[in-house]
Amino acid sequence: MSTGSVICVIAIFLVCAIYSREIPLSDDNNRLYSVLASGQGLYANDSKVFVLNATNFRSSVYNTKNSWLVEFYNSWCGHCQRFAPVWKSFAADIYGWKSVVKIAAIDCAADDNNPLCREYEIMHYPALKFFPAGANIGHMGVEIEKHENANELRHSILEILKKEQIEGRGSSWPNVTPYRSNDVQNLWKYAPDSVQFTILIFEDTDSDVATQVILDLNHVKDVQIRTVLNQNEALVKLIGVLKFPSIVVLQRDLAVNHLKIIENSREAFREAIKSFLKSRNIIVAEDDINDFKKPVLNEPAEMQGVGVRHLDDVVYQVDLENTIQYSLKNEIPIHKLITGDALQALKNYLNVLAKYFPFGETGVKFLKKLHEKVEDIFEIKGEQFYKYVEQFESELKPVFMSTDGWIGCKGSRPRYRGYPCGLWTTFHMLTTNAVIEEGHKKTFDRLEVLNAVLGYVTYFFGCHDCSQHFQEMARKSMYANVTGPDESILWLWSAHNQANKRLAGDMTEDPQHPKVQFPTRESCPACRSSDGRWVKKQVLIFLKQMYSKKNISHMKVSNDDLPEIPVPEPHASDVSVVTVQKKRLGWNFNIFDISLCVVLYFCSAVILILVFVKFIVRKRYRKKMYIHDILGKV
Repeated sequence: MSTGSVICVIAIFLVCAIYSREIPLSDDNNRLYSVLASGQGLYANDSKVFVLNATNFRSSVYNTKNSWLVEFYNSWCGHCQRFAPVWKSFAADIYGWKSVVKIAAIDCAADDNNPLCREYEIMHYPALKFFPAGANIGHMGVEIEKHENANELRHSILEILKKEQIEGRGSSWPNVTPYRSNDVQNLWKYAPDSVQFTILIFEDTDSDVATQVILDLNHVKDVQIRTVLNQNEALVKLIGVLKFPSIVVLQRDLAVNHLKIIENSREAFREAIKSFLKSRNIIVAEDDINDFKKPVLNEPAEMQGVGVRHLDDVVYQVDLENTIQYSLKNEIPIHKLITGDALQALKNYLNVLAKYFPFGETGVKFLKKLHEKVEDIFEIKGEQFYKYVEQFESELKPVFMSTDGWIGCKGSRPRYRGYPCGLWTTFHMLTTNAVIEEGHKKTFDRLEVLNAVLGYVTYFFGCHDCSQHFQEMARKSMYANVTGPDESILWLWSAHNQANKRLAGDMTEDPQHPKVQFPTRESCPACRSSDGRWVKKQVLIFLKQMYSKKNISHMKVSNDDLPEIPVPEPHASDVSVVTVQKKRLGWNFNIFDISLCVVLYFCSAVILILVFVKFIVRKRYRKKMYIHDILGKV
């Protein structure tokens, strides 16, 4: 074989080695968890919302000249997702006020942030807390009302800022309190020499437009702006103000200039002032003007284009275990102190998990140890509960399946489905298996699981609005309609469908997993009559099959990859662990691929050097030609 042939064979062998082996695709869930862990959450791509986390929270919020308004939220929470555009819009609207108040957010769903949210006693999501300028470490913040739009939030923060200055804080801010004196000389008393003009905005007591403009233009150093209310009759008469609102410019020589305003609006006031300043060669940079564009809830760039697997009609052990891990390690521990009704709710929840959750022997021991730990106590700190979870899991390893991803509850985008889907699935599974295992007994408590579910949602589920809706449904119908074991399964099914109906078309709805009435006709043709009405007997059969322990799929994510496979039969008894990998083509190399390329390059170089040496040697030592070599031997 020639040297060239050898080189070709080696090259083909190494290239085939690279592309013939099975390489799992990276799972977008891992990227989701990295985003959550970094504390970026719902605001990863928003430059107007300052993203805080456990690392930078204290160094950012405390001992600063500006105040902070912080949203504590949970990125899995549907209401937090609906509120995010409002918060972004609000942050963009007052971004120019950042030297006075900064708008921030921290994602309590991130594991690293969870202890901090517990420390600040965040009991529901989203929660808004105001931290004043110069606050010392240890200040817990003042919780303020969460409003439904940016205008209400803006009005609320203006009232807070006025109160802050009245109480002596915010001395470096522009003065947002009304000017109450009638002596115009006092306006210049504390003004820096660089200030050429004092602008007075006269308005009614029920308006805060002037205060907004003062903060909008707080960066313009050559002017000071104050608001004057119509109650200051002496100054109104002195300046010659005839209508409200009015804008008056005073110069240091007390010359008066009345500005023309088109309408009573923040934008009109600001444009009138900007035009006057421009006529005096004072230019307000456009970059300093607030951004009034309505933001959208963008995904992190690395999350866009993520595909979806339609595996909704199967219950997966992975999803159930992901759910209770998040429940036990995030939602419950975030409470600073658990006592009273909340502690009883925790005991009930752990009790039904220990009895009906589809764990093996080790998992059951884990849940029983947790339940026993809290059964006879009167209070427990969330932090201590978390330590028990970690301790018992370490002692009894392995407790949970080794996986980072969702399967049946996987959404088409990181903000969709996930934990809330897993929680509904877990509740259905617990209710159904309680009836299957214990429902035939006379001592069976038909409300045992439902009461545990209600207690958990009331005291521990982070989405405040979701919790309120569930409690309202329970008050209206749960105790009246659940008259037997099977009715407990059907009540939760009905409640879930009510929630789906309410959220259909909502911005939190996954477009690839619409909120439909379940089960669909495709999943269970017999569950509806010809006129579309539910056949509850068939629905009950379907639910018992779907959520029964024996029909839970133990398929799991292998090596960070979600398998693309046909949807299994909903009621097949799948108890085997399936490991699926995918081949990868193209130029998406990993470290192993690069290593093989380096080997290929090195081998080729060595072979070429050997060939070069061989030809040089042959040329140098070629034997001398004689005539008989040419003519041949005779």
